[in-house]
Amino acid sequence: MVDNRFFSLLLAMASVLALSACTSVDNVPSDTVRSTMLSTQSMAKGYRYQDSTPLSSPAPSSPWVRSAVISDTEKMASSTAAWQGAVYELVAQMEPNLPKDGTPLNLMSTPADVNNTTLDHYLRQSLIQRGYNLTTVPNAGLQISHKVEKAKTPRTYQISMTILDGKGKAVRTETVPAVLPE
Repeated sequence: MVDNRFFSLLLAMASVLALSACTSVDNVPSDTVRSTMLSTQSMAKGYRYQDSTPLSSPAPSSPWVRSAVISDTEKMASSTAAWQGAVYELVAQMEPNLPKDGTPLNLMSTPADVNNTTLDHYLRQSLIQRGYNLTTVPNAGLQISHKVEKAKTPRTYQISMTILDGKGKAVRTETVPAVLPE
């Protein structure tokens, strides 16, 4: 019984001593003294002592930010409308020849340039919206080639889509004239 009281008293005294060592920074009169007190106490400092690497990337430089701003949204909207209209017309002409059984379509762009990449984007968008499955696995599904060719008239292009057989020969080709932005 004596041992329990002794240990209880010792525990109480140790607790009082430990708590008396704590200081409250709320009653410190100035910010300078408060920050000095906080820096000398054993509070966690986060990543301060591990290394000096910033936790996030620096903000992009000012010229990059200015050049990334799209100032002519009307031009962008008319470009999108022109491409979508021409591609949707092309897909509508080719649709009777496309499989209805869920066979995936494998699109190939030839040759690779900016207009063919743009055509590829809008063509994929149109086919997905119409419910066709697309694949990127070589020699899988129905092979379809597409391309953009400049016509003699300014801003006029011929966009075409060709279904290929297993040997790469053209089976069916549809071509649509398109007035596209420069």
